[in-house]
Amino acid sequence: IPATIFPSNASSGLPALEFLNLENNGLNGTIPVEIGNMTRMYAIHLSNNSLSGEIPPELADMGINNIRAKTIKLDGNRFSGSIPPEIGDFNQLYALDLQENDLTGMIPEEICLLHSPEDHTFAVDCGKVECNCCTPACQDLTNNV
Repeated sequence: IPATIFPSNASSGLPALEFLNLENNGLNGTIPVEIGNMTRMYAIHLSNNSLSGEIPPELADMGINNIRAKTIKLDGNRFSGSIPPEIGDFNQLYALDLQENDLTGMIPEEICLLHSPEDHTFAVDCGKVECNCCTPACQDLTNNV
């Protein structure tokens, strides 16, 4: 993502931004830590680009002042590293899609406790990422192998 999309003064320059959809735009680069300044944002869709690097823990800050934080779609990119545990801070997360990346680690158990399995869609690359509440549940896939 070019720095011009998320300048360092993003919280003052775009204070009312609540939904960001930049899917399928051929974007590359990393998600800047300033994403955490967008505290009113309730959805971020960056699927199917060429974004890389680690998912910044500051991503979780975009839901602190806005309990409506509901969807994060980062699938189809080249993110690597572990999933930041701060992602468990989203108290109303209904959709999390991290598939088709090179992520490792686990989805925090706090997210799994938020909703019953039929009320959410959490998707990861099973085998690389541990997730007991993902759709389909990674635990079910490993038990059926």
